[in-house]
Amino acid sequence: MALGGAGLGAGIVLSSDSSNAEAKDYALAVGVGAGVGFVIGSIAGTFVGAAATARAVEIREYVFARCMTERGYQMPNLPRR
Repeated sequence: MALGGAGLGAGIVLSSDSSNAEAKDYALAVGVGAGVGFVIGSIAGTFVGAAATARAVEIREYVFARCMTERGYQMPNLPRR
């Protein structure tokens, strides 16, 4: 979304009839900055989400194994917590 919005805004400014080079430079900088932020944020969010999911799976497996062990079932590989 940020990349699309910044690209649209930069495209409007760059395609205008204005010969103001400073405005075009600012528009380009905003577009590039939004693009870089989008990419870095996406990568960071992917890693944070993957870590949270892995932790949730680990907790769920631990609780399940503990529950089964308390009910008398033998779990060969009881996850440790």
